[in-house]
Amino acid sequence: MASPRISVVIPVHNRAEPVAHAIDSVLSQTFKDFELVAVDDGSTDNSVEVIDGFADSRVRLVKLVRNSGSNAARNAGIAAAQGDILCFLDSDDLFLPGKLEHVAKRFDKEPTLDVLVDSFVRMCSPWAGKPLVEVHNPNSNSTADFERALFTRELSKATSAISVRREAAVRAGAFDPAVKQRQDFDFLIRLAETANCASTSEILWIKGWSDDRLTCRERFIPATIALVERHPQYLTNRDYRGGLAKDITRNGYFLLRQGKWRMAFGGLAIAAGAFGVWRTAALVLRGTGQAVKRNVKRRRSSGAASKSFSPVEEQALATVRNRASGRS
Repeated sequence: MASPRISVVIPVHNRAEPVAHAIDSVLSQTFKDFELVAVDDGSTDNSVEVIDGFADSRVRLVKLVRNSGSNAARNAGIAAAQGDILCFLDSDDLFLPGKLEHVAKRFDKEPTLDVLVDSFVRMCSPWAGKPLVEVHNPNSNSTADFERALFTRELSKATSAISVRREAAVRAGAFDPAVKQRQDFDFLIRLAETANCASTSEILWIKGWSDDRLTCRERFIPATIALVERHPQYLTNRDYRGGLAKDITRNGYFLLRQGKWRMAFGGLAIAAGAFGVWRTAALVLRGTGQAVKRNVKRRRSSGAASKSFSPVEEQALATVRNRASGRS
């Protein structure tokens, strides 16, 4: 039997309900030449039974003996994958129906392309005042532009946005199991150093809202410091440092909005210990200035824009409503 064109890798740990919807979104693709490699990372719920319940030969289950972390699970999926192109999907995210077709056509059209990062609809938190927001990445065919957008945070780089040739993923070292947070950022930095990378503004999937985002925010500053230690250009390059300023400031504002004052200022103290007090203060000032400019621009655009949803937002809302009403 011929190998599939695309392998979709889904790491799973105690995600029985959302992973069923994630798998459904893959099986509903208009492009059919794929396999789905679900890697159970030592789940203690019925995730394995849910995955086994799909009567589709394209769904393959890889079971890890013990919980080893999402990066180890993704790497196990990469090792088991038979497709030339790898797409990643987190268990609480959903592919829109044309995702794989778009990816296959793009890689067929550009034989030298190794990595594609696409765009998505992000479901918002219950207190955000809006159900979702479109996240459009820049259209870029230059690895240099891709790397710059990655560091300056003009490129939103969630793991489910990444499509990569399997050989390029292996050459870059795949996902590092030692990195517990911001692993997508670390992976893409290493890919940009060894592969031909591009990004697209085409929205191809839905990023779900998860209650554990606040827990991730608690670890965000230490994870960012670890990222800088691995990739010091994030701090030493003046242009890239703007992205670091955005990261630190946005994290602080998020925590303040949740009333987590101690956590917010504790994070800044940790950053000051790593980067120095004055440099951290400069980063916060720069990040605050960026935030003010973004808010002014957003208010101007929202005042002129229609309040109705765009077609892609309507499609995303319909997909989420279908998920909420149960599997078809």
